[in-house]
Amino acid sequence: MEAFRSVGFLLAFVVGACLVGFCISWPLWFFSTKAPEAYTITALSLLGCGIAALIVRGFLRKRSAVEDLSKQRTTFLTVILTVFIVVVGIGGAFAAVAFFARRLWTWGALDILLWVALLWLLGRVRRRAKTRKAAAFPAENLN
Repeated sequence: MEAFRSVGFLLAFVVGACLVGFCISWPLWFFSTKAPEAYTITALSLLGCGIAALIVRGFLRKRSAVEDLSKQRTTFLTVILTVFIVVVGIGGAFAAVAFFARRLWTWGALDILLWVALLWLLGRVRRRAKTRKAAAFPAENLN
């Protein structure tokens, strides 16, 4: 029975990875083939926003350079969730621009609402993972 459970988990993981890959790559491919100019502008503006966010974050971190022991801890789970939030945000932006470029206003508005709700949910999960207390036994802190 244990072998079926591990095979089922592996199969679910592979299917989930394929679905996430498709959900990220298909809107990017569709958008880049239908409106290459808008795709380039969107990609460069997202890159610029990301660089600006990194610069601002660097300044804010330097300002509070004093080590604060009450800071929230960074774990493997929070790093993975942060990467997932960035990927979901970029994918949502590309999908919304693709809908708007094809003049599908209703689908574009629904896409924005869906992605904002998903980003909000992922942000809450990440915040909860960051503020979670460490276990009393060090062997249980495997994050």
